[in-house]
Amino acid sequence: MPSALSSILSLGGLGVDVFLFLSGLGLWYSLDKFYSTEYPKLITPKSKTGGVILWYLRRYKRLLITYLLVAIPYYAVFCIVKNLSLEKYLLYVSTVGFWTEHQGIWFVDALIPIYALSPLLYCAFNRSRHNAILAVSLIILCYVFCLIPNECVDSKISLLVNSQFVVVRLPSFITGMWIAKYVKNGLALRTTTIVVMVIAFISLIIVFKVLHIPLATSFFATIPLVSLMLLLCNCLRSGRVHNALMFMGNISLESYIFNVTLHFFIPYISWDIADYNISYGNYIPYLSILIVGTALSYVLNRFVKMIV
Repeated sequence: MPSALSSILSLGGLGVDVFLFLSGLGLWYSLDKFYSTEYPKLITPKSKTGGVILWYLRRYKRLLITYLLVAIPYYAVFCIVKNLSLEKYLLYVSTVGFWTEHQGIWFVDALIPIYALSPLLYCAFNRSRHNAILAVSLIILCYVFCLIPNECVDSKISLLVNSQFVVVRLPSFITGMWIAKYVKNGLALRTTTIVVMVIAFISLIIVFKVLHIPLATSFFATIPLVSLMLLLCNCLRSGRVHNALMFMGNISLESYIFNVTLHFFIPYISWDIADYNISYGNYIPYLSILIVGTALSYVLNRFVKMIV
């Protein structure tokens, strides 16, 4: 694609951080239904809907059924085309392949351990009297972990590098989990809290700059980007815009999965008709992924909801 358009589309990576931020909010909301804030228990919550074990079952069922319905046929074709063994097929479908070879639908693979840790984060933020300091500390720990040097020649087969690839995105998720209680209860953050967090993050950026260490900046753009979108939505107040956003929000997981998997087939499709190339500089292939992926995402979303 033209460099200008590629540069614009590359900003779409910010969407991952926004997704993780909103996932933190959503998981806190759902955990609040299953946990007693004073006496967290595994089996008997404050409501009659089940304990955190049931929470795990519901979250993983929604995630893994959606994933496996696509991954099982996709990796079968992938391994046949690439002439890979059955062991590789099982490795990729099991999501282990991402951590060992950086091969897979990484966002889904990352959500599995994130879901596992979410109840611990929920309890930590609810019990801590200084949860803002806890949030900042966890974010700094994420970046410190990502500074651990890697000695592996091929970074893609390094468990450490692949773990750092995920952990560097966790600050957005941690912020979502931390701020969810304030959002749900309509509470305003204290000015001192905001000042402390701003100073901490500015100090973090300065330290990384002085030490000439690359710092993933997408996290710092998450809150401003979400705030801007909220302002735009409030200004527009259009039913069609609202419905369009609701539609895309409902199929966000499925559309991400198809965006990754459908892209694999593009090089194997001929875009030549009567010696004339109809790809128009790859615009048509990408447009086809958008259209077909959105349609398949809707169908899969409806099917999974019927199952779960």
